[in-house]
Amino acid sequence: MIVYYDKENHYWYRTTGDKGLSLGAKLCSRIDKPPSSSPSFHVRCKHSILGPVIAIWTDDHQEKPFTGDSTLYEKLHHAVQNLGGILAIVPHSLINDDLTMEGYVYQERDANWILADIGRPDLIYNRVPFRKKERTQPFSIISDKALKTGIPLFNPSFLLKEQLYSILSNSRELKTHIPKTRALTSFSTLKQWFQNYDTAFIKDTDGSKGRGIYRVHRSTFTQPVTFLLQKQQKKTPPLSLQSLWTLLLPVIKNRTLLLQREVTLTKWKGCPYDFRILLHKIRGNWICSGIGIRIAGSNRYTTHTLYGGQLKSPKDFSIDSTTIEALAIKAAQQLSTTLLGFYELSIDIGKDLDDHLWIFDINSKPMIFNEPHIQEKGASNLAHIFHELTGFINE
Repeated sequence: MIVYYDKENHYWYRTTGDKGLSLGAKLCSRIDKPPSSSPSFHVRCKHSILGPVIAIWTDDHQEKPFTGDSTLYEKLHHAVQNLGGILAIVPHSLINDDLTMEGYVYQERDANWILADIGRPDLIYNRVPFRKKERTQPFSIISDKALKTGIPLFNPSFLLKEQLYSILSNSRELKTHIPKTRALTSFSTLKQWFQNYDTAFIKDTDGSKGRGIYRVHRSTFTQPVTFLLQKQQKKTPPLSLQSLWTLLLPVIKNRTLLLQREVTLTKWKGCPYDFRILLHKIRGNWICSGIGIRIAGSNRYTTHTLYGGQLKSPKDFSIDSTTIEALAIKAAQQLSTTLLGFYELSIDIGKDLDDHLWIFDINSKPMIFNEPHIQEKGASNLAHIFHELTGFINE
């Protein structure tokens, strides 16, 4: 069925169908002829409800209508429209106390986003971009209300690294794929670590996109022993262990830091690389939507493209990604035994010089993959999950 949005009077209507049909928990009126200026949308009908209406919950932005990647949102719009449904980008400030809301819907004729009254959505997809925002009371109130009213909250939160490693380590098989990790809570912890290892990655448990990752190297060529703290291409002068601790202490007071054993990764032209796997959970089963390779920039230790990383495909290296995909799916399945409401994950996996695979990170709000075929597959899988969770899939 086709529905139209009246931009001047702020309501939805249709030209076909029975009486009493609603959209976004509001009546969708029937008229004989839509104004030519009204954008149209393909929707499905479940009993007397038109939809689904999918709200992408994000944050406000000072210079544009909403935060987030417009390319991702457009692809999701098209994927949802292919199945039938309305996708709206909803900044936090446009959500009312009763979970009715306004959001930006994509107008294909003019290739732009317009503000529309979407009522109460059938599903809320959490793309709030900041961890601090998720810890606020307004975020908790909306999340709790969605739960109480039965609106599915897709991927309810960010994931914490410390939490991830703990859950994965409960699996005997997956434990062998987790680099040794300890919480950095005291000077004695730091001292004990470097009695056993010459290097460490220090990771912020809240970190993402390669931010909040430091590398520490112990130099045994000097007496007394010194340490170098590296943040991407920047290094400190040689430090004593006590000086290193003094440098880290202000950070530790405000954040949770983890010590993690450094894995020597396989390299391409002298630069380490790892794998990014995009997963979606459809009808209870985790499936792979795509795998990409990320190569670290020159003299970098993380492979994120934000820091000069390059993109490759497993096919470029003649790599059989079957085992990588299988490990990623096992990790997602393990997380699902403890964490509920997650249907999309990206996983970072590396391979060492002995071809052993290591899980470095799992993200519940993946950045958009640069590879077009992964973008398309991911958007399509998301649309199918939206329809599954809202009950529109079989109508």
